[in-house]
Amino acid sequence: MVPDWLASTHRARLCGNDPPGLYLILSLGPSLARRLPVAYVPRTYCPQPKDDLSALYGLSLELVFDEWEPLRRLRNLVALILCARPERLIAFPIDRPAFLLLKRGGA
Repeated sequence: MVPDWLASTHRARLCGNDPPGLYLILSLGPSLARRLPVAYVPRTYCPQPKDDLSALYGLSLELVFDEWEPLRRLRNLVALILCARPERLIAFPIDRPAFLLLKRGGA
């Protein structure tokens, strides 16, 4: 089942409309500039193994979260995203000077 927050990206990719530059930001709360290609993951979303994140296949992804993000939810979401086989996945907290390279491009 495709989660509601990813449904528009899923439909667009099925029609052959990829995000610009095959790049997408997944925000777990922080508000970002409107000009950026962002999919907002609601705080109420709880990642489930049956969720279909195949729309993320081959994309370069940035996962942005804040210090209040539960690590269990973050870990489960990252595991699901990696199952979708993105080209690249970088996660970083918006309010801390750190980032995590979870999957290099071409790896």
